[in-house]
Amino acid sequence: MPRYTFAAMDKKFTAEDLEYIAFVARNYCNLLGTGVEEYVVLTALDKFEYRVSEIECASNYELYKSTSTLQEKLKKYNFDSYKFWLLLLFLKDYTESCFGKSWVFDEVSVGKNVKDMIDMLDNYNKEGCEITISTKNKSAHISAIWIINELKELLFNLQQNQKDEINNTYPCIGTTEDKVQWHKIKFFMDMFFYFLDNYHIDESQKTSNRKDWLLFAQSLYLVGYLNEEKYLKGYTVTKQTYVKLYGENKTIDVKSPLKGLGKYFTDNTKHLAVTAKCGKSLYCYKPF
Repeated sequence: MPRYTFAAMDKKFTAEDLEYIAFVARNYCNLLGTGVEEYVVLTALDKFEYRVSEIECASNYELYKSTSTLQEKLKKYNFDSYKFWLLLLFLKDYTESCFGKSWVFDEVSVGKNVKDMIDMLDNYNKEGCEITISTKNKSAHISAIWIINELKELLFNLQQNQKDEINNTYPCIGTTEDKVQWHKIKFFMDMFFYFLDNYHIDESQKTSNRKDWLLFAQSLYLVGYLNEEKYLKGYTVTKQTYVKLYGENKTIDVKSPLKGLGKYFTDNTKHLAVTAKCGKSLYCYKPF
């Protein structure tokens, strides 16, 4: 193994190769309810075969195979290493394909925001530009030149009369890459643990109810959602110096196992709303 390299797709996957992906797709790619499960699975597998060579993290296969602690875990849980790798690629690609930008709340300066709006409106033809706000039943139109004049007056008042207010901040809908990343990790985590907890029907083969956070961290590193090597290795390395009475002091590397991984992931995801837009994903079956 591998059955073929991921750089050149010259061979089809077998149904057995894609078994783990099918299990997750049946639950997460079905937006239409009962009766279409097989179409959902076939759509997901077909798209995966088509896209696998474009998935960036596929180049980490050798690193995945050489991570002994991860491979030992898979043996312990009675999972096939090759199928599990394909599953990780699918989870990453599916997450990316259905995940739009998350709407998150950032703090924005009142003064800066007003200045930015003025600059934006200055770029339009103020004589002919109108802004329209509409609902299903009615709409309202307002001249851009009127808005820009009002904004300039507001900015002037902030600068002259309310100096303490101009730098105040307020919640504004926006995005930050770090927060978007955690939304993705949350969605990836839901699918990852759904598979670990439910794939084996035989109770004697099921994973522990206690989540394997190190396996999860290693998987996130391999698919590119974490970039610090400690998450792959499962430990940090610090230098420790031993002072000798005679001769030179000796400095050695001390490995410390990572602790608190579960708290780290849950603290960063527990308040996040689900923002993955599965309906936009190519992996989801759409009959029309």
